[in-house]
Amino acid sequence: MAKPKLDDDWDVEHHDFKARPEAQAAVAALAGTGTDYGRAAEAVDEPAKAKGGVRAGGGTGGNAGKVESPPSKAKPNANPGLGPQGAGKAIPAVVPIGMKPLQPEKAEKPGSIPEQTTDQPETISPAKPLAAKGITVDSSSPWQSIAHIFSFGDSWSYTAFDISGTQPSRTNPFGNPALPESGISAPPEWLYYLTTTYNASFIKTYNIAHGAATIDRAVVAPHDAFSYTSTFKEQAEDLWRLVYKPRPASARWRKEDSLFTVWFGLNDIMLAFDRDVYSERLLNVEVIAAYAAVLATLYESGARQFLLLNAPPLDVAPGAPNEPQELEELEELRKAVVGFNEAVEVMKEAFVAQNEDASVALFDVNGLLKSLMEDPTGMEQTREIRNTTTNCWDYNPVLRTSRRRDRIVTNSRQDALPPTQPWDRLDPRCGIPWDQYFWSNELHPTHRVHEAIAAAVVRDCLASATRKGFCS
Repeated sequence: MAKPKLDDDWDVEHHDFKARPEAQAAVAALAGTGTDYGRAAEAVDEPAKAKGGVRAGGGTGGNAGKVESPPSKAKPNANPGLGPQGAGKAIPAVVPIGMKPLQPEKAEKPGSIPEQTTDQPETISPAKPLAAKGITVDSSSPWQSIAHIFSFGDSWSYTAFDISGTQPSRTNPFGNPALPESGISAPPEWLYYLTTTYNASFIKTYNIAHGAATIDRAVVAPHDAFSYTSTFKEQAEDLWRLVYKPRPASARWRKEDSLFTVWFGLNDIMLAFDRDVYSERLLNVEVIAAYAAVLATLYESGARQFLLLNAPPLDVAPGAPNEPQELEELEELRKAVVGFNEAVEVMKEAFVAQNEDASVALFDVNGLLKSLMEDPTGMEQTREIRNTTTNCWDYNPVLRTSRRRDRIVTNSRQDALPPTQPWDRLDPRCGIPWDQYFWSNELHPTHRVHEAIAAAVVRDCLASATRKGFCS
């Protein structure tokens, strides 16, 4: 298959994000915060010292879309203030048209802990908002002290956040867009509920997740139609470390008040099957090694509190193989999800053992969704759902994916509506209102399910406390 045409500023072979306008805009907008961005970018260019994790290299063979490792020689930097060649040089505070610069509250030394300012979130009593929802927050749980969430993930977490746009603030906890939107999952996403409904304190959420993301393109590359997306490795190394690790005025985070959420696996598993390159070694060794390496990168950058979510039950989604001749493939998919989730659990335990000051919670979203599909009345948030097995395309955008995700097809109904408010509207062709469906499309749930995920994460995990902090 021919490689899709990409923007000239996106180097797929070396995924050099720093040459993209998005990165330059973000750096330019933050250049006035007093942080030495030449020094910060130099750190980004250094190979991650993956503590306890082995970087997976090479591809998977076949047509897996592997990317060759970049050559060892240095590549000229698009911005003279970035990278080792321009380390320490001043970056002009040039802001693209239409974007306002992010103003610092007070200049600070690189890497220093910022002083408390009026922008610091106020702690809200956890008893009042959550008790009414049947959730009790343990008095020693770190959840009531969280002020920042940095989220990494794929379309199940994506909210179209632009790091060079409006940043989260006291009056707008998501920055941009103010109310998360997504063309794949049904808005609002679980992170919206986690931040605004099941929070025990005021939280600003920086959602770096990108739709169609895999963990590392050198192991499993994203879908050909979305090859521009940022993988977990790129979200952490090219976006978070460059923009937020230096603690700019817009994100004056500290390790004790910040939660790092990570949710991947869906695309790595599906694409491995669709490209006929699936193997236990690929998913449970190479992909997991890449996963561990990125977690190590975040840890080395100061992250200490993590929430991991395992892969959802792809074998029971509407897009799973469902023809009689596909039963064997369906069983292989089920086993692949189980194997991947078991490998994530082993990786998590190893990560905790190697980093004793880290608090790492692993939430079983797979088990939750299976339980709710069997009995949606099991949680208040999904009590109104009537269909847990199929989706209705007449409630979805014109663009849809086929079950074989290496193809994009068009919905034959040109009058299909996007999954936006009012969520309880009824299309007679579907039989029941859109918000009474469990699934919005072949692989993504509706907003009721997203709220249930957020509620269960807090109820079963974040609201509790152990010696290591969150549930473990």
